[in-house]
Amino acid sequence: GCAMNGADERGLKRFNGEDDDAGKQLRKWKLWAQAKMATMKDFAAKQQGPWIYTLLDGKALEAVEHLTLEDMTKDSGAETIWKLLDLRFLERASEDQMGEALGEVFGLCAREGESMQQWAARAQEVFQKCRRKAEVEFPTAAQGWIALNCAGLSEEQKAIVKAKTQGKLELPTVTSALRSCFPQYRAGAKAKKPVATLLVDDENIDEVSEDGDPEAFADVEAFLADNNLDDHVGDDELQEQDAAEALAVSWKERRCARLAWYSGYGVVDSGCGRTLIGQETLLALTQKLATRTKLVPVEYHSDSSFRFGNGATEESNRAVRIPVGVGRKVGTIDAAIISGRAPLLLGRPTLEKMNMVLDFGGRKMRFLVQDAPIPMHTNSAGQLLIDVLDFPVSKAGASSKDKLSEEACRHGASGVAFDIKQGSDLCQHAAKYTPQFVRAMWTCLVPREPQNPEPERPDAETRKVDAALRKLHCNLGHPSHKDLTRILKHSKASELALSRVQHLECSACANNQRPTPALPANTTRVCQFNEKLGLDVKYLPRWNPGQKVACVNLVDYASSFQVMVPIGRRETGELLRQALLDKWLAWAGPPQALRLDPARPNLGNMLSDFCNNHGIAVEQTPAEAHWQLGKVERHGQWSQRILSRVLDEVKPANESEWVTCLVQAQSAKNTLISESGASPYQFVFGRNPRVPSDLLQESPDIAASDAVLADDAMQQANAVRQSARRAVLEVQDDRALRAALRARPRVARPFSSGDWVYYWRTQKSVEGTRIEGGRWYGAALVLGHIGKNIVVAHKLSIMRCAPEQLRHATAEEQAVATFPHNDLLGIKNLLERGQSPKSQFEDLVPQPHPPALDEGAELPPSTSE
Repeated sequence: GCAMNGADERGLKRFNGEDDDAGKQLRKWKLWAQAKMATMKDFAAKQQGPWIYTLLDGKALEAVEHLTLEDMTKDSGAETIWKLLDLRFLERASEDQMGEALGEVFGLCAREGESMQQWAARAQEVFQKCRRKAEVEFPTAAQGWIALNCAGLSEEQKAIVKAKTQGKLELPTVTSALRSCFPQYRAGAKAKKPVATLLVDDENIDEVSEDGDPEAFADVEAFLADNNLDDHVGDDELQEQDAAEALAVSWKERRCARLAWYSGYGVVDSGCGRTLIGQETLLALTQKLATRTKLVPVEYHSDSSFRFGNGATEESNRAVRIPVGVGRKVGTIDAAIISGRAPLLLGRPTLEKMNMVLDFGGRKMRFLVQDAPIPMHTNSAGQLLIDVLDFPVSKAGASSKDKLSEEACRHGASGVAFDIKQGSDLCQHAAKYTPQFVRAMWTCLVPREPQNPEPERPDAETRKVDAALRKLHCNLGHPSHKDLTRILKHSKASELALSRVQHLECSACANNQRPTPALPANTTRVCQFNEKLGLDVKYLPRWNPGQKVACVNLVDYASSFQVMVPIGRRETGELLRQALLDKWLAWAGPPQALRLDPARPNLGNMLSDFCNNHGIAVEQTPAEAHWQLGKVERHGQWSQRILSRVLDEVKPANESEWVTCLVQAQSAKNTLISESGASPYQFVFGRNPRVPSDLLQESPDIAASDAVLADDAMQQANAVRQSARRAVLEVQDDRALRAALRARPRVARPFSSGDWVYYWRTQKSVEGTRIEGGRWYGAALVLGHIGKNIVVAHKLSIMRCAPEQLRHATAEEQAVATFPHNDLLGIKNLLERGQSPKSQFEDLVPQPHPPALDEGAELPPSTSE
């Protein structure tokens, strides 16, 4: 928990000692408490100890709860409490603080989306914090280097900044240049932290640049002497720079020939982002492949760009799919083609697909999930090599007929089998293929449509027991599984009969059960204010008895902040749009999502176009699933109860007084009802509203307090405010809320596309006749999901249902369930074209809530149509 929490409306802070760094929080809170006591007039030393004690909670209170009131009221009472708290909550050692500060410096890098102004300010703050806490001062040039190289800039952008600073790396100069050169730039996701590198020189490795950089051969004479080369170049004298370039090219060719000219091998290069091969190497590898297999490399178009260590780049627009044999297994490798004699460099993506595992200690490697590792092969340069021509050896005998083609003919198919492993026709190497292998191969090759696994067929005795159980179940009046098991136990039934009771399915029982109720609660998934807003229309009691006033109920899902907007008449799309614009968007801005029920005004173009134009995602609840808008409905119900109590006590005479009651009831609810330890006002604005006439606040307003006594209007307003606050406390202790907390849990059931289900309807029109009363209808086919809700198709109708309004069809109902293919294809075509008629789509929202499980009345049977 936090170490410091807002205490009340007077701005006092409390300390509980439950933060991860309680010592640091204690130091901050102690400084605040001492400063607070210094501002209090006539605050004696004997009062300081009890005052500090009243601001302690949790672990902090446990540390000083052994003190008596006499100990705290001494002149040294405050000092005694401070000593106990200091001993209980120690601050981190200086070494830990130094490590934390240095860790922030070494982990410094620009965040994604951070502007250069924000990055410069944060970098300066980190270095200043390191100087204050760790007493470590980085050189200003080092600070500037980190600020420049960790800002997420490209090399060209860094060059612009360096030109702006004229090569200087002082932190103020670099940060000023960053803000000046790239004021609108924002860092991307590839900003890198500083990386420490260690260079180890090996005496056995020639220090030669791999890319043949001519600058590595600037000293020609030293190069010739180191490599035992003759410095006689003939009578014609060459310039030293020309000789260096020529030596660089020749040395690069010699190095390639020595290190990588292995056309039958691939070189492991985990630092390469893509596999590549030189054009000349590909030609040589193709010739060797022709002697091992009939498979040939296939070239195709693919654009790639490679950047080398010397800054040079090479573009490639060709790639090749090379057949390879690795570990006696056949496969293909895709490689980009570049010019020259570059070896087959196996990049990181290829190594990952091969599941390459390297054991440098044992000098072994394993790939393609092999059981036994193979020794590492290296060339003279120490590079790891993989034999890509290790094709399996054919053990086929004499020619025989293609058995796989025969098996295909027996299943109504035809074709020629080709063995990609052997590189030849199966009819040439099929003598050793047994009939069992051919049938198994055909089973693997023939595509099958996914289907639900069939349950194990019961034997004859089990089927006989199931039939007897179904007869008993019907003759005994359809008892539950529990009751039927009890009856069978009393009748000395067999163990088989008792075990098969749980597998008994009855369509009549399934049709007479009630829909599953909604889950009683849901975890909060919204954490930020204005991330999701709920909208509903609530009819509140008017000042005239027996009359109602329509109000737009707006509730924020994260903070539970509520706004009630009276509209005076029946809601329309225009009224809802105006209320949302004036009472919410005007001060809070557009929310990310708006959840509402599919009432007619909510589905109109007026509100939907308004939300689309403001970037608001609209979430609609399905039919008869108003519990998915439960948070909004529950807060609307609380507001109605609070307002009803206020109206009964105040008894307003006109609309103006009624609006005052509504405003005070809304303010009291947003102030007193807590959400995650804070009231909605504190969650949104950081504090509760100021009440000038409140005598318990730190600095009450004298004029406002006198006005309550002298002015009738202010006295009435104060009475309404007090009544509203009392009503909130009474509603919080209401028995209905306690009953909701005692509600039993519900179980959610999954539904998948293609399942046969029955849906619950409380009213339906059949051939012009309206059928009242709830029953199950089906069988319907599940088409898919929209969020947590489910779309089902029944005949030519498409319906959106909540999971609680569905049940799975029994085995008997599934056996007779049909859905004409032409009807399903017609629905599919209409949905793809977006031309589904409104008459074919039904939403079950306007219908009443399904009855609960514990109601006594039996439902009528289902209707299979």
